[in-house]
Amino acid sequence: MTSTWCRAWISRPSRPSTPRHAAAPTNAYTALQQVRKDLRDPAKTAAEKLFALKFVVHLVGDVHQPLHVGRGEDRGGNSIQVNWRGRDSNLHSIWDGDLVEYPGFTYSEMAAAYDHATSAQVKQWQKDDVATWLFESYQLCTPVYAAAATSPKFDYRFYPSFGPAVQQQILKAGIRLAGVLNEVYKK
Repeated sequence: MTSTWCRAWISRPSRPSTPRHAAAPTNAYTALQQVRKDLRDPAKTAAEKLFALKFVVHLVGDVHQPLHVGRGEDRGGNSIQVNWRGRDSNLHSIWDGDLVEYPGFTYSEMAAAYDHATSAQVKQWQKDDVATWLFESYQLCTPVYAAAATSPKFDYRFYPSFGPAVQQQILKAGIRLAGVLNEVYKK
């Protein structure tokens, strides 16, 4: 069940002009709406709410990873073979882990290094709807796919090109997750 909800890659034009999402119930947009609703539903059991809470955390992170909203035909970069610093991989995996782990931070160090949002940014990012989150990630796909098409061998020069985007997406995901949880658990 969870594996289909994680997929946000949706076949669509390569240059949409407005934020879009699929209407099917098995995409990240719809899943996020559902689990947020489940968390507020007094009829849900504690186990159902725990599952929804875990899934909200997972999905908010996923939709901020550009290739989770990448091209459906290449499964969000999973079918694009690349070489990361001498090791065979795929484009999706590099964004799911390698670029996040490249600086070598612990989670506490990462939080301290990336936590630089202004009050205005926090307010705006928490106000943005999920379609905007998806569209922002989708827009980041263009340079990612272009880099892989230019040269599938990524070395130390790749991180400086995309590291700032990775950091920004992690920051946005954390701030937006906090906003979602504050909204769900407000009294």
